[in-house]
Amino acid sequence: MATTSLFPLPATPFERYLLADDRPAYPMTFVLHMRLLGPLQREAFEEALAEVLPRHPLLQALWKPHWNGGQWVSAAGQKPLFHWDAPAAALNLPNGTEQIDITQEIGLRVWVRANDQQADVYCQFHHACCDGLGGFNVLGEWLAAYGIRTTPTGETLPKLADLKPELLPTRGAFRGRVNTDVTWWQGASFMASETVKTLTRRPTPLAAPQHTEPWQPVPFPGYLSVTCEDEAFQQLRQKSQQADVSLNDLLIRDLLLVIDAWNRQHGRTSDLGWLCLNMPTNLRERDDWKMPAANVMSYALLTRSLAECRSSPDELLQSIHQETAAVKNWRLGEMFLQAIALGQSVPGMLPLLLSFFQRFSTAVLSNLGDPTRRFTAKLPRRHGRTDVGNDELDLLTCIPPLRPFTRLSMTANTYNGHLTVNLRCDPHLFSAADTHALLHRYCEQLAHSRGE
Repeated sequence: MATTSLFPLPATPFERYLLADDRPAYPMTFVLHMRLLGPLQREAFEEALAEVLPRHPLLQALWKPHWNGGQWVSAAGQKPLFHWDAPAAALNLPNGTEQIDITQEIGLRVWVRANDQQADVYCQFHHACCDGLGGFNVLGEWLAAYGIRTTPTGETLPKLADLKPELLPTRGAFRGRVNTDVTWWQGASFMASETVKTLTRRPTPLAAPQHTEPWQPVPFPGYLSVTCEDEAFQQLRQKSQQADVSLNDLLIRDLLLVIDAWNRQHGRTSDLGWLCLNMPTNLRERDDWKMPAANVMSYALLTRSLAECRSSPDELLQSIHQETAAVKNWRLGEMFLQAIALGQSVPGMLPLLLSFFQRFSTAVLSNLGDPTRRFTAKLPRRHGRTDVGNDELDLLTCIPPLRPFTRLSMTANTYNGHLTVNLRCDPHLFSAADTHALLHRYCEQLAHSRGE
């Protein structure tokens, strides 16, 4: 199927939500970062991207808004911003803003910072074009296309997957069914209960420190990272297994504890209030992995009272485990899709709702696992690392977007036996020192959870 025949492509309710929530100060974009060890061949790297981009139609499209919806139209081969410079060079933004005007510019920007030893590649995606897993698959294909051009003779060549662009029109469909043990009445009751909680529990935001002197935020892409080496990572996994919970449950619990401790330090000592974490949820079924980059995801909201966060850490962990299991088994992320589809049933209602319910969540936490294990492209591995021609992949990570009152976004992902945590704070309210202090607190909490 020729990708040009897909256009114009109607937008899904989730894409329209992301576009409606896109603001100059809080753009609906995310950044993927990969580090390659070895000398990167610029010409082959750029040729590889030029080969891969047409395989992902939504990254070769522009948004055409309309009062009653909107649609994607072909960008006629528009190339992304691609800036190559030395490692110390800043990532300069067009017009000085992170926001991508998706009506004029395709939803991908690229910066490469390279020398003869390594290259750091930063890719900024507009979220309406694809989710993080879709973006990672674009990077995996890019690496495979580059590896095909640069792999020495006689070594295993990477392989691109056979994608199915004809699946894109179904990207907004509900993907699966809830656990068969759940009755219709149970599902409806639970949905009603969760809706009431979302509408009545206003999340407490992360407290912004008071700055008495001029300060600077973390430069774009605006996040700090820390990596737990193999031993520390394995200790965390063992602790979660001993508690009969997932590592993700432990990471969520510890983030809630850190946010509450941070807020108390900055004057919010009342036991009244709620902390809410937004957990992106992947809705892909087996066949969906052959779809080009798109949004096949939703959100689940996990809310806990401040009193719960301050009572028993073990009880808090178990309650989180029960809820994350329900999110998975009952596919609660689809509830969010149903809610925004309902909100769009009346023209103009969605922007009004987004304006009224600005306190959406306290923070975003996305646990990505090992993104390389979900690449659709096939790349050889050696000693736990992905081979890319004469180079090897050393790091692959991501940071989600922020929004008003959601002042913290965090990801956790694994690769080569290591756990990497990335943390970004609202750059309008938090300095680089503030972000570093919060990340340090989280690392201390993880060390406590490991038993140190």
